[in-house]
Amino acid sequence: MPPKSEKLLSFFAKSDVIGMEITKNEQMLI
Repeated sequence: MPPKSEKLLSFFAKSDVIGMEITKNEQMLI
């Protein structure tokens, strides 16, 4: 696997975690 796609995968994994955190916070606010 080329390093470029590895970076992309880790980026998507990070943004996925961030997205889950945001939805958790939104659910708490509602």
